Amino acid sequence: MLLPRHSFPRSARALRKATRLNLLHLEDRSVPSAAYDLKTIAVGFATGNPADPVQTRAVPVEAGQTVDQAIAAWGAKPGVAYAEPNYVLANSATPNDPYFGLQYAQLNNGQTVNGVVGTAGADTKATQAWNVTTGKASTVVAVIDTGVDYTHPDLYKNIWINQNEIPASIRSNLADLDADGRITFWDLNNTVNIGTGKATDLNTNGYIDGGDLIRTIASGGWADGLDQGVDGYVDDIIGWDFLGNDNDPMDLTAENGGHGTHVAGTIGAMGNNGVGVAGVNWQVEMMAMRFIGSTGGSSTAAAAAIRLAADNGAAATNNSWGGGGYSQTTYDAINYARGKGSIFVAAAGNNGANNDTTAFYPSNYNLDNVVAVAATDNRDQLASFSNYGKATVDIAAPGVNIVSTYPGGQYYYMSGTSMAAPQVTGAIALLRGNEPGLTYSQAIARVFNSADPLSNLTNVTVTGGRLNVYTALTTAPVDATGAAVTTMTPNATGTNAVSSVRLTFSEAISAGTFTTADVTITGPNGTAITPTGVTAVGTTGTQFDLTFASQFAAGSYSVKVGPAVSDLTGNLMDQNRNGVNGETTDVYAGTFAISVPT
Repeated sequence: MLLPRHSFPRSARALRKATRLNLLHLEDRSVPSAAYDLKTIAVGFATGNPADPVQTRAVPVEAGQTVDQAIAAWGAKPGVAYAEPNYVLANSATPNDPYFGLQYAQLNNGQTVNGVVGTAGADTKATQAWNVTTGKASTVVAVIDTGVDYTHPDLYKNIWINQNEIPASIRSNLADLDADGRITFWDLNNTVNIGTGKATDLNTNGYIDGGDLIRTIASGGWADGLDQGVDGYVDDIIGWDFLGNDNDPMDLTAENGGHGTHVAGTIGAMGNNGVGVAGVNWQVEMMAMRFIGSTGGSSTAAAAAIRLAADNGAAATNNSWGGGGYSQTTYDAINYARGKGSIFVAAAGNNGANNDTTAFYPSNYNLDNVVAVAATDNRDQLASFSNYGKATVDIAAPGVNIVSTYPGGQYYYMSGTSMAAPQVTGAIALLRGNEPGLTYSQAIARVFNSADPLSNLTNVTVTGGRLNVYTALTTAPVDATGAAVTTMTPNATGTNAVSSVRLTFSEAISAGTFTTADVTITGPNGTAITPTGVTAVGTTGTQFDLTFASQFAAGSYSVKVGPAVSDLTGNLMDQNRNGVNGETTDVYAGTFAISVPT
């Protein structure tokens, strides 16, 4: 059975609601060295004026260029004194949520949390990230866990609504107020969308929440008894309960609950609303997937939840659970989600064990959409309970004494890699919401490459770092894609002799890696032709002239290039564009012809 990977150690003490914090808007204007604009670079032009020798302008990065390539190209131009990244400066956005001062994961100024004094700066820089974005209500993630208290006053607007399950008679009466193409609880909690034939506060708690929608149409809800989404689940309006096999995924504390609601609050508690805590995303849509109860959960139920989430467009799923051995059922479901572009964030486990030698599932599944998360404390130390693994645990995030939402409108501290994983899930949701065009692999690379390196994590995680949400949002992605030849043009046509071809690459090439040794030329009837030179053309680094002895014979000529030709960041060619560089199938093969004289 799969058990919730929760709270080790766990304080069952709820935070006293009388607690009030006076929050200050911090003026943090530090400039992280890796955070810069992706669309422009700063170019210093020599003026010849001794009083003002260099004037700097923001210059656009051309289409198809990376920031590094633009810097290299402009730096080589006459009259340019320097070219560098256009660094991003950010203030810190501090929300007014009363318990935010206890959320050291988002902002650590050395405060004491649950009796432990922290280290200033040992945080994910979320307050800086919130100056870039606080989330999008159209971004979907799934909390696969013990369920979610969808009526919680800090969560109700950020619960997912299945657009396919909105009855047509009701949908026609609703207004998409933020014009994002979706009806969300942010829309429904406007008076325009409240009333008969729309949404009604049936549970009389003062707002529209999931509990109002999952009731039958006859009683004023939206459940019409039909599987309108044709996904095998009837009226899965806000998620699904795989234990009760119904559309009510409420987190029940009487059945080992509370865990899923706590996870949900870290991902997406409504921020700056004057209530409780602030999630990594202030706006997001969280699918409530209940599959763990009093006796745990099953791999078949977990797999069904993973598949349902992927089918409904989840950018990521949070999986703070584990146990048992390798399950082909679970592996296949995660791989299915991979095909849908969904990222599977998993808690690394709380046994203090090395996952490299003792596999812990599901975090150990060898799929590139799996992100395994270890836990750190408010001093940036690996938690004593946290599993680790230089080859199998990808990244760390705060997971000790994390304050978050709890069923019944409460707030609890919990500890565990369960609490670390949703920090990463929240960051992925924030990133993919801000840049919806990112693939799952690009989003993961951004999160990994932007982690803050910590010496104590160097040999225990893949990245050797702790999550940094701000740099994940603002750092240019590391170029991991090799170049491809896009065109080949001979220097003559028709019956004229050909003595060179001009090759154009998809990105700048490191000239020293492209030599005649990388070229094979074959003439008519299989005659081998020796290349005599490779010469760069212009300053972009994308064009090269390949020369050889003049060819007069009529017929077809073949030119093959690569694959051991590198771009500026050292990636070998990826001619077949499958994401794997330097394969034998990445050799460019082109032809030109000399016509038979008339």
